[in-house]
Amino acid sequence: MSKRKFILVVTEDQPQAPQYFAYDAALNKRERPTLDQTIERVMVPLTMDEVLAQQAVRSSGAGCAGRC
Repeated sequence: MSKRKFILVVTEDQPQAPQYFAYDAALNKRERPTLDQTIERVMVPLTMDEVLAQQAVRSSGAGCAGRC
């Protein structure tokens, strides 16, 4: 089967693409940072003092609106 015939068979009875399709397709083609790159950029390690302060807040029940 030729490429043209294959495309005709696969796309037969397909509805027209919605108006937003071209916009979404263009967004999908944009290069984005990898997960590792994003994590490196946004994840900042806490100092030991910050960890201990967070633990103190959580163990006191403050800041959890009764969910703790």
